[in-house]
Amino acid sequence: MVEIELEQALEVEQEGGSGEEVISRSSLIESDPDTGGKDNEDREDDGKSEIPSLAQSDRPGFKTFLFDVLETLLLTIVIYAVLSTVIGRYKVLSVSMEPTLYEGQYLLISKQTHKIWPLRRGDIIVFQYPRDTTKNYIKRIAGLPGEKIELRSGKLYINGELVPETWISGQTGGSFAPRQLGEDEYFVMGDNRNNSSDSRAWGPIKSWHIAGKAIFRYWPFQSFGPIQNGPKPTVEHTVSTPFESVLTSPLPVGTSP
Repeated sequence: MVEIELEQALEVEQEGGSGEEVISRSSLIESDPDTGGKDNEDREDDGKSEIPSLAQSDRPGFKTFLFDVLETLLLTIVIYAVLSTVIGRYKVLSVSMEPTLYEGQYLLISKQTHKIWPLRRGDIIVFQYPRDTTKNYIKRIAGLPGEKIELRSGKLYINGELVPETWISGQTGGSFAPRQLGEDEYFVMGDNRNNSSDSRAWGPIKSWHIAGKAIFRYWPFQSFGPIQNGPKPTVEHTVSTPFESVLTSPLPVGTSP
């Protein structure tokens, strides 16, 4: 009896111990699925929430693309409008400014420079032809407002003093009596004096005729570069550079395409 009871007690203790161990093990096993399940669900939820956001950021919609295109076009139009108010494009259509400018060359002119700084003798300008303001001409300034201009055997005199011109083409001749320019008058002539219709034929121009100052050649490519507007020549009493002058055809200037 004693042995049986002892054995039963041992079995009870073993069963109790194993039971506690089973309970403890089962509790650990049960806690892992709960925790792991929640973690997995959270991960799945996170994954589901991240996928759409990545798709939206990586692939812009049609509206975004259209907005970018319209924004670029608007910016381009604004820049073009601003540049058009300060820069003009013209094509030389004749030979009266050779050898400085040649027929077929494309130019940029500054529309605002002459409104900010006074024009100088030797500056090349584009202006409306006084007898037909629908046409544009290009010439070089020889006489400034308030000056008395005269041509003697092709030599330019300002206020009775000789002014050398280094830019004219070839030997020319011609004379005209002294002329007093008004406070808003410019006397212009072509560099190719033998093939230029200019102020010698149709008189000085007014400031409001002036479209702008020629500053740059951009075509053809071999002539690409800034246009050298002559510095204001020094007035001399003796002849240093011989030159002469005669007129012929006008030089219209057309807007380049």
